[in-house]
Amino acid sequence: MAGKKSKQESIFILGHPMHKAELYKIIAFVGCGLVLIASSVAFILRELESPAQVSASADEAVSIVDTTPIRPTPPTLIEEPEVRKIVDMSALSGIEAVLERHARVTGYSEIQHMRFYGTYSSAGVEMEIIYMAKKPHFFRQTVMYRNIEMVAGYDGEQMWQSRAHGFFDESDESLVAMNNVLFMFGVALPYLVWDFEKGVSARSTFELLDEEIWNGHRCSVIKNSGLFDDPIYHYIDKATGLELKRHMIYKAAGEAQHEVEYRYLSPLPGSEYKLPSGAEVYIDGALYGTTKHEKFEMELIMPDFLFQQR
Repeated sequence: MAGKKSKQESIFILGHPMHKAELYKIIAFVGCGLVLIASSVAFILRELESPAQVSASADEAVSIVDTTPIRPTPPTLIEEPEVRKIVDMSALSGIEAVLERHARVTGYSEIQHMRFYGTYSSAGVEMEIIYMAKKPHFFRQTVMYRNIEMVAGYDGEQMWQSRAHGFFDESDESLVAMNNVLFMFGVALPYLVWDFEKGVSARSTFELLDEEIWNGHRCSVIKNSGLFDDPIYHYIDKATGLELKRHMIYKAAGEAQHEVEYRYLSPLPGSEYKLPSGAEVYIDGALYGTTKHEKFEMELIMPDFLFQQR
């Protein structure tokens, strides 16, 4: 019959007859579906693989980088200017070499203004002291005890003492002379260097004497005739360049000779400059008093009138 499909055109699957044309359609449809699925899977796999490839590429990039540790470049050191000048000592005369080293060791050449505080003890009495010094030749000392104050100074030409202190009888020439020496020995620590730096005229008052052994120290001895009528003798330790002591033998009108001696103590700890921490004061070979320096202040502004007589 023309309207009925023949058995030869049908295929039995699991006992069910199916026409070949319909089977082919199903196979074609499934095939297309499989192609789409396969394409999707391939795309997904490629996407999943991309991070690994990127990681691998990064690893390769890292693998070709030089792994030698990078050493930091050392900082460039800025050389500080030499504060204390270096002088060819062989080109200097004997006294110049001694004082150049003394100035360099102590730092006195660098100091323009100086004020220091401390105490002075004598005969069981302790007094406060304030010393002031200004380059090239200004010095001032204030001694305070209870409500009494004594001020002495040097303005570069003459020494003076205040008239209202009442410490001693100023008509006693011997006592006044002794106090002038004590004043200059105490306050004028850098006087030797400052005066020598003034030039040829000032240096003419200095004389280098033979070396001496004092208290176990080999010392250069400098005679200074420029400040008092009688000379001052400065003992500079050859080992350290520091001044160990200064002494003077003076004679007031109609009086016997007296010797005043300052023996300087070791430098004040922590100070930039080698300033003594104090001194022992001897009169005619006997211990007369002791000074102790507690604090120094440098580079203060000090007008000249502070050092002039009131």
